Amino acid sequence: KHVIALGNCAIGGGMFSSTFSYFTIDGLKEIIPVDVFVPGCPPRPESILEGLLVLQNKITAREK
Repeated sequence: KHVIALGNCAIGGGMFSSTFSYFTIDGLKEIIPVDVFVPGCPPRPESILEGLLVLQNKITAREK
């Protein structure tokens, strides 16, 4: 199983950090091991595609 963190809120809480709201978590990587971080608010389609390609390269590198 692989995890992609999409957007600034998933990566670091963004403007919705836990000090201001209850539905985001600061430091997701400390709870769930994240393979790829895709920044942006919201992330651009090119960034999501690049994140998927990075994840694909990581998966194929592990299989070798």
